Amino acid sequence: MEISKFKDLFPLVSFESVIKLFKHQVESQEKDPDLSMLSICLGYIENVLCKDSTTTSSSSKTTSFPVLDFETVETLYKKFKSIVSIAETQFQPTQKSKKKEEIHEPKVATREKIKKISDTIWNSLLRSSYKDRAHLQSVYSYLTGNKLDSFGVALVSCAACQILNYKDVHLALSEDHVWIVFGKSGE
Repeated sequence: MEISKFKDLFPLVSFESVIKLFKHQVESQEKDPDLSMLSICLGYIENVLCKDSTTTSSSSKTTSFPVLDFETVETLYKKFKSIVSIAETQFQPTQKSKKKEEIHEPKVATREKIKKISDTIWNSLLRSSYKDRAHLQSVYSYLTGNKLDSFGVALVSCAACQILNYKDVHLALSEDHVWIVFGKSGE
């Protein structure tokens, strides 16, 4: 995915600008919303707002919105793409021999491919008891702290599949659980 075409929607300076970005992504007729970019944006905003609320007293809280510029999002997005490309090389050894246009064709995921992507993400996390801590569910928290809870691992794995052009990979949600569905039938 190419995020440079969204540069005009930045900087994000208010809740309204975030809504405008999401609306643009959801209403786009050409593809699914870019989970990586949106998760980076929301993770950044959540991190700044929650960090500020824990470090300031309740009487001195400000309601200022954290400004998020395109360059910050683009840098983190490129970092995520490079990590994801490592996972892809584990199961696509003949990728270099394919023509460039074939690489960009939508691919169909398999359980093995998704597991290798998920394992790459899981194995890069810090080994501590973070799985039940709040605010560890975004691509942003993964890229800036190598920390994710179980929902975060599923979301980041799904976002990685999207970057790798697996159009059949999606998140399925219930009240208290998330999992990845994939394949032509979405099972």
